[in-house]
Amino acid sequence: MKKLTMKKETNLTFEEGCEEYLLYCKARNLRDGTIKHYKESMKSIYRFIVPNIIPPISSFNQETMDNFILDMKETLQVKDTTIFTYARALKTLMRIFMKNAYMKKFDIALCVRIILFSSLFLFLHIFVISVKIVTCLSIYEFMEFLFLGLFLF
Repeated sequence: MKKLTMKKETNLTFEEGCEEYLLYCKARNLRDGTIKHYKESMKSIYRFIVPNIIPPISSFNQETMDNFILDMKETLQVKDTTIFTYARALKTLMRIFMKNAYMKKFDIALCVRIILFSSLFLFLHIFVISVKIVTCLSIYEFMEFLFLGLFLF
Protein backbone atom coordinates (compact mmCIF):
# COMPACT_ATOMS: atom_id res chain seq x y z
CA MET A 1 0.00 0.00 0.00
CA LYS A 2 1.35 3.42 -0.96
CA LYS A 3 1.92 5.91 1.86
CA LEU A 4 0.25 9.26 1.80
CA THR A 5 2.60 12.21 1.80
CA MET A 6 1.75 15.84 2.26
CA LYS A 7 3.00 18.19 -0.40
CA LYS A 8 4.91 21.02 1.20
CA GLU A 9 4.42 24.61 0.21
CA THR A 10 7.33 25.57 -2.04
CA ASN A 11 6.42 29.19 -2.70
CA LEU A 12 7.81 30.40 0.60
CA THR A 13 9.81 33.62 0.54
CA PHE A 14 13.23 33.68 2.12
CA GLU A 15 11.86 35.59 5.11
CA GLU A 16 9.10 33.02 5.70
CA GLY A 17 11.66 30.21 5.50
CA CYS A 18 13.92 31.99 8.01
CA GLU A 19 11.04 32.53 10.42
CA GLU A 20 10.13 28.86 10.14
CA TYR A 21 13.75 27.93 10.87
CA LEU A 22 13.79 30.11 14.00
CA LEU A 23 10.60 28.41 15.23
CA TYR A 24 12.28 25.05 14.59
CA CYS A 25 15.28 26.19 16.66
CA LYS A 26 13.02 27.29 19.52
CA ALA A 27 11.17 23.96 19.38
CA ARG A 28 14.54 22.18 19.67
CA ASN A 29 15.09 24.25 22.83
CA LEU A 30 18.30 25.87 21.62
CA ARG A 31 19.90 28.48 23.87
CA ASP A 32 18.70 32.07 23.56
CA GLY A 33 22.24 33.11 22.64
CA THR A 34 22.29 30.64 19.75
CA ILE A 35 18.95 31.88 18.44
CA LYS A 36 20.15 35.47 18.80
CA HIS A 37 23.25 34.59 16.75
CA TYR A 38 21.03 33.08 14.03
CA LYS A 39 18.88 36.23 13.97
CA GLU A 40 21.96 38.45 13.63
CA SER A 41 23.25 36.26 10.82
CA MET A 42 19.89 36.54 9.06
CA LYS A 43 20.02 40.33 9.33
CA SER A 44 23.39 40.26 7.58
CA ILE A 45 22.06 37.94 4.88
CA TYR A 46 18.98 40.16 4.39
CA ARG A 47 21.29 42.95 3.21
CA PHE A 48 22.09 40.87 0.13
CA ILE A 49 19.08 38.59 -0.31
CA VAL A 50 15.89 40.60 0.00
CA PRO A 51 13.77 38.58 2.45
CA ASN A 52 10.28 39.03 1.04
CA ILE A 53 10.83 39.16 -2.71
CA ILE A 54 8.86 37.23 -5.28
CA PRO A 55 11.45 34.56 -6.20
CA PRO A 56 10.63 31.81 -3.72
CA ILE A 57 13.11 29.62 -1.88
CA SER A 58 12.51 26.96 -4.50
CA SER A 59 14.46 29.06 -7.02
CA PHE A 60 17.64 29.12 -4.90
CA ASN A 61 20.65 27.33 -6.39
CA GLN A 62 24.46 27.45 -6.42
CA GLU A 63 24.31 30.72 -8.33
CA THR A 64 22.45 32.25 -5.38
CA MET A 65 25.35 31.36 -3.08
CA ASP A 66 27.98 32.56 -5.56
CA ASN A 67 26.21 35.90 -6.11
CA PHE A 68 25.81 36.31 -2.36
CA ILE A 69 29.55 35.90 -1.81
CA LEU A 70 30.49 38.17 -4.73
CA ASP A 71 28.05 40.88 -3.61
CA MET A 72 29.51 40.82 -0.11
CA LYS A 73 33.06 41.07 -1.45
CA GLU A 74 32.15 44.08 -3.58
CA THR A 75 29.98 45.84 -1.00
CA LEU A 76 31.52 45.16 2.40
CA GLN A 77 35.01 46.11 3.45
CA VAL A 78 35.50 43.09 5.70
CA LYS A 79 37.91 40.20 5.96
CA ASP A 80 37.41 36.95 4.09
CA THR A 81 36.68 35.16 7.36
CA THR A 82 33.65 37.41 7.94
CA ILE A 83 32.38 36.69 4.44
CA PHE A 84 32.95 32.98 5.06
CA THR A 85 30.94 33.20 8.31
CA TYR A 86 27.97 34.79 6.52
CA ALA A 87 28.24 32.24 3.69
CA ARG A 88 28.17 29.38 6.21
CA ALA A 89 25.00 30.84 7.75
CA LEU A 90 23.31 30.97 4.34
CA LYS A 91 24.52 27.43 3.60
CA THR A 92 22.93 26.22 6.85
CA LEU A 93 19.61 27.82 5.91
CA MET A 94 19.74 26.38 2.41
CA ARG A 95 20.39 22.88 3.80
CA ILE A 96 17.38 23.18 6.07
CA PHE A 97 15.29 24.32 3.10
CA MET A 98 16.50 21.29 1.14
CA LYS A 99 15.74 18.99 4.07
CA ASN A 100 12.19 20.35 4.18
CA ALA A 101 11.86 19.93 0.38
CA TYR A 102 11.43 23.68 -0.20
CA MET A 103 14.16 23.61 -2.83
CA LYS A 104 16.01 21.09 -4.98
CA LYS A 105 18.91 19.27 -3.36
CA PHE A 106 22.43 20.01 -4.55
CA ASP A 107 25.92 20.19 -3.06
CA ILE A 108 26.45 23.72 -1.82
CA ALA A 109 29.99 24.85 -2.50
CA LEU A 110 31.39 27.80 -0.63
CA CYS A 111 34.06 29.85 -2.30
CA VAL A 112 37.10 27.66 -1.68
CA ARG A 113 39.47 30.51 -2.48
CA ILE A 114 38.38 32.30 0.70
CA ILE A 115 39.48 29.34 2.80
CA LEU A 116 42.69 28.74 0.85
CA PHE A 117 43.84 32.35 0.86
CA SER A 118 43.13 32.75 4.57
CA SER A 119 45.03 29.54 5.38
CA LEU A 120 47.91 30.43 3.08
CA PHE A 121 48.22 33.89 4.61
CA LEU A 122 48.27 32.42 8.11
CA PHE A 123 50.91 29.85 7.13
CA LEU A 124 53.15 32.48 5.52
CA HIS A 125 52.73 34.78 8.49
CA ILE A 126 53.79 32.04 10.91
CA PHE A 127 56.69 31.07 8.62
CA VAL A 128 58.04 34.64 8.45
CA ILE A 129 57.82 35.03 12.20
CA SER A 130 59.56 31.68 12.64
CA VAL A 131 62.42 32.66 10.33
CA LYS A 132 62.87 35.97 12.14
CA ILE A 133 62.91 34.30 15.54
CA VAL A 134 65.09 31.31 14.61
CA THR A 135 68.10 33.56 14.15
CA CYS A 136 67.76 34.68 17.78
CA LEU A 137 66.96 31.35 19.45
CA SER A 138 68.76 28.13 20.16
CA ILE A 139 67.36 24.97 18.59
CA TYR A 140 65.61 24.00 21.84
CA GLU A 141 64.02 27.41 22.21
CA PHE A 142 62.93 27.30 18.57
CA MET A 143 61.33 23.85 18.97
CA GLU A 144 59.49 25.11 22.05
CA PHE A 145 58.30 28.11 20.04
CA LEU A 146 57.00 25.88 17.24
CA PHE A 147 55.25 23.55 19.69
CA LEU A 148 53.56 26.51 21.40
CA GLY A 149 52.52 27.91 18.01
CA LEU A 150 50.97 24.63 16.92
CA PHE A 151 49.21 24.27 20.26
CA LEU A 152 47.68 27.75 19.98
CA PHE A 153 46.74 27.22 16.34
